[in-house]
Amino acid sequence: MLAANIAPETSESIIARAAQKSDAPFFCPECGAEVILRQGNRRIPHFAHKPPVTCEYGSGETEAHRQCKIAIFDELRAAGVPCELEKSLPGARPDIFFFWNQEVPCAIEVQRSDLSVEILALRTQRYHELGVFVLWLRLFDNRLGEAMYAPRP
Repeated sequence: MLAANIAPETSESIIARAAQKSDAPFFCPECGAEVILRQGNRRIPHFAHKPPVTCEYGSGETEAHRQCKIAIFDELRAAGVPCELEKSLPGARPDIFFFWNQEVPCAIEVQRSDLSVEILALRTQRYHELGVFVLWLRLFDNRLGEAMYAPRP
């Protein structure tokens, strides 16, 4: 996860790359458990649950997924679009959230893992119920050249 709460009872968050280990403790925005800041030379700074891990939020997130999220976030901010990483919405947590033209709530979901059509439809329906437009982006990988991604009539 790229953002964590600065206190368990608040939704005020901090982005991992702006945090220092001395700013700890940090808390998972989903379950409220304490998370640790991971910083290094090979990976984008991010937060991770302390063991034992019982919350699935942020688990299995690949470095490519984190890089894509932060790149989109940085480009939107550079274009003057106020946006938030991993904003908590009722029943949803988009990778990036912003208001298009300062009016229209929009979510960007970067998808690396395979989702069933049913799960994708349920999540899209949830955004619809919240009045949020959603853009699903598939991370590029070698499978995109396979026949299952070829256009069909």
